[in-house]
Amino acid sequence: MLSLGEWLLFLFLWRPLLSAVGEGFSLSLPAPQNLTIKSYNFQNVLSWSPVKGINGPVFYRVQRCLPSDRTWEKVNCRDITKPECDFESIKNSLRIILRVRAEEGNLKSEWSETDSFVAQKDTIIGPPRKINVTSEANTILISFLPPFEKRSNFSSFDYTIYWENSENKAQTMNTVHKFKDLKERTTYCFRIQAKLHGLEGEKSGIHCAKTTITDGTRILHCILIFIFVFLMLALVFLLLMIIRKYQNIIKSFWQPPLTIPTHYTEDLNDPEMITIEEFHNSAAEDPCEIISVTSKAEDDTILTSFASEHS
Repeated sequence: MLSLGEWLLFLFLWRPLLSAVGEGFSLSLPAPQNLTIKSYNFQNVLSWSPVKGINGPVFYRVQRCLPSDRTWEKVNCRDITKPECDFESIKNSLRIILRVRAEEGNLKSEWSETDSFVAQKDTIIGPPRKINVTSEANTILISFLPPFEKRSNFSSFDYTIYWENSENKAQTMNTVHKFKDLKERTTYCFRIQAKLHGLEGEKSGIHCAKTTITDGTRILHCILIFIFVFLMLALVFLLLMIIRKYQNIIKSFWQPPLTIPTHYTEDLNDPEMITIEEFHNSAAEDPCEIISVTSKAEDDTILTSFASEHS
């Protein structure tokens, strides 16, 4: 059993002893695994699974080389703790290889290498930016920006504009394009795709605009409306003239002839009924007496007047 002094000596010397062991066995940390390169619009990122340290934090070192000469050079990722590295290619058209190593003090891991990477081939080009679609009459104007700001060593983009369906497309190198002589009052939808060195990018979202009528169509509509109103007024005037000229004929159509009710017709056809001539003759032979009807008030007035005259 160790004494107290021996324990204190061990605690004091264990770090130097561990460093000496690390110098003798420098490849003691596990190598980084699952190396992956993702590139979007030539923004390249190398990532890997983190390595667990023994006594403290783990740092990483990244290098790159050309497969032809295998001369490794440093990149801008040295002594980093995050398991990823943003790097630039030597040249976008060149094939490169990257490697990464974990370090903790004097402890180092083996190098882990990636597959070969060519930015111009393996990057993903995004869709054009800030797409604006406006319409005027039967014309639609499309303007947009490239997927990213071009650098000095980049050539120009080629653009494909898809509209209505995948079969209708237009090729252009400009970021402004005009579609002419389209159908009036029709909605058109567009998608734009950029291409660089034969590498096709992602298609943009769908952007739509609706055409309006042209000045010529607007004038034609006004003329047709004027002709329609003129014809309606002429028709009304003609109808009024016909009504005025043929008023009696129109009345005969609208007013049916007078007819005697059926029960009166049956009475008139009865042979026992007295005719008008018989009625007049009987009236002359037997004149009717005139009967006067007075009220009681009138009789009192008459009697009073008669009494005052004979008094």
